[in-house]
Amino acid sequence: MAYDRATATPIGRGGLSCTAERRLELGWAVRESWWGQGYATQIDRAGLDSAFSELGAREVISFTETRNHRSRAVMERLGFRHDRDITHRGEPFVLYVHAACS
Repeated sequence: MAYDRATATPIGRGGLSCTAERRLELGWAVRESWWGQGYATQIDRAGLDSAFSELGAREVISFTETRNHRSRAVMERLGFRHDRDITHRGEPFVLYVHAACS
């Protein structure tokens, strides 16, 4: 969970999970009233740091709806690269991958 430091208001959430394909996935959600203030990037950066530093991951994936340009921008800002288009629950999504630095 992420909270505003001044008011303790919940801003959003994020974290890592293991997919059915045994891949480490980073996901997040930020309340709409807090969009555009960099919180998704902060949440995701913490997740990536944990994945690579603490868990020793070789890669992390993330996906979103094809039309979700805000989330795609967050992923690209953090170094994720578009891997391929996918279908999830019958809807068009995009899969991004972030590889650990060698």
